[in-house]
This record gives sequence, structure tokens and C-alpha cells, in this order.
Amino acid sequence: MLCAAPHPNAVFFAFRCLPPLGGCFQPHGVFWLSYAKTRGFLAQSWRFSPSLYAVFLVYSLYIVAFRCAASAPGVSMPAIPPAVRALVAAAPAFGFSGSRAPIPPASLAALRALARVVPSSAPVAIGDASGIDTAARALFPAYVPFDAAARVPSILAARSSACVAWVAARAGLWCSFPARPAPAGLLPSSSPSRAFAGLGSGSWASLALAVGVGVPCLVFLPATLVAPAPFQLVLLEGGWFSHQPAAVQSLLF
Repeated sequence: MLCAAPHPNAVFFAFRCLPPLGGCFQPHGVFWLSYAKTRGFLAQSWRFSPSLYAVFLVYSLYIVAFRCAASAPGVSMPAIPPAVRALVAAAPAFGFSGSRAPIPPASLAALRALARVVPSSAPVAIGDASGIDTAARALFPAYVPFDAAARVPSILAARSSACVAWVAARAGLWCSFPARPAPAGLLPSSSPSRAFAGLGSGSWASLALAVGVGVPCLVFLPATLVAPAPFQLVLLEGGWFSHQPAAVQSLLF
């Protein structure tokens, strides 16, 4: 029995009409094929095996649909405010931290948008928690890992403290994505034992240590969260906040 299949032109024409591989598409690890290579591959796959051709056709259509969805107004990533871009452009290194799963959709969208403007040459330190850490590792394949040997509070705190210290040693930018309010009584501190006092939020504890040791910080808060006064976070735009050490503030103003 013969089965009809679309001509290869139908697929490689779709590839030809799509824009080049963009930043929002890169984290998914899809390789963009040129017009000539796509046409040749389709022709060879059809001659070799109609089944292989069918698989590639379905995958091609999936890519087309994915890119159309990614460019739709309702699901496009938020624009990065100029003030945030300026902080990112000035940073020689980065550290990422945030809530464990589930991640608020706004926080995940902000993380992905931020990843697009982080220089590819800048080193990025990331812990090994679920949620934001896992999402950030997927966005920065060449990340510097900070892994905990065991899921014990003291070891987890030591891992996060080491990650903050790494960023501080490089005069980097600490990027934080908390998903719940800061614990009552938590204050910024240069002492890891005070920052990680067992109050129940590793994201805020890491941010407390980063602020305490004088690391510039960039924080994204969902609309439901209020910036805690002790952290002296300054609203930038669109849910983005920053904290600049006093020495840096005196240079800026």
C-alpha cells in the first residue's frame, strides 16, 4: 500500500520562512538547519525510509508550532528594563538563586528573559536545588556548579554560602528569584550562620548573605510579594529590584 506524504518542499519552505534561531529557542538545544541542508536531509530521508521521513516531518512541524507559540503576544518573554540591562552589562560574573518548585510563571519568564542578556563570556554560578536552580542550569550550560554533598540543612547552607562567596570574590551580580515572603526576623548579615539561621527560606537567606557581604543584587519579585524593608531593595521596573552596596551607590550618585 502506498501512503501519500507532503513533498519535502512543504517542510523546508517552513524552515526557510522562519527567522534565525533566537535566544528564547537556544536553551532547548535545537539545531537550526539551513535551507540547503534541510532540503538535502529530507530528500535523503525519503529515499532511505518513508518512516524516517515521517518522523522528521512531525518534528519539523513541532518546531514550527513551537516558534509560532513563542512569538505569540500572550506568551512572549517580558522585556528587560534598561536599568536591569545596565546592571547586567557591568557585571563580570553572576550567581543565580531562587525558589524551589513550583516556580511562579512570572519568575520563570523573568529568568529566561534575563538569561538572554547575560554575556556568554561571563561565568555563572548556580546551586543544585530544584526550581530556579534547575531552570538556570538549563539556560547556562557552562555554569559553575555548587552542589551539596547531602540534603542536610547545614550542608545546604554551606553550599549556598560558598556560591555567594564565589560571586563576591569576582565582584559579580547576585540574581535572586524568591517566590514567597521573606521570613520574619531575617536580616542581611555578613555572617553565614546569621543569614542561614534556619528560618525556612534558602533563597532569602542567600540574598541576606549577599547583601550583608556587599554583593550587588538583582531581585525579581512576583506581584504578590512585597520587598522587605531591611534588605533596602530599590524598585527598578516590572517587578525587578536592586540592591547596591553603599560604596557603589556613592559612585553612582
